[in-house]
Amino acid sequence: MSETTSDTATKKRPFEYAGHLVGQGAITPTFRVVDIDAARGHLEGNGVRFDGETNEVPGMVRLATFYDPDGNPWMLAQVLQGAAE
Repeated sequence: MSETTSDTATKKRPFEYAGHLVGQGAITPTFRVVDIDAARGHLEGNGVRFDGETNEVPGMVRLATFYDPDGNPWMLAQVLQGAAE
């Protein structure tokens, strides 16, 4: 049986974000931390794998993505001093 145009239009398709395929509706649980460098260092010291360097949105937040043993992404977020909350 072939797909109709309406069937194709309503199917959820993955999209790419930061080099990873993500399904529609996917979320990344995020933990707010006071000191992202200390939190990251603690996790890395316990063998947790991070996805690249810590990123910063200037004047707002610093972010670091890491993975649990099943490969699911999680994120650390440090709100920068003076940023609106």
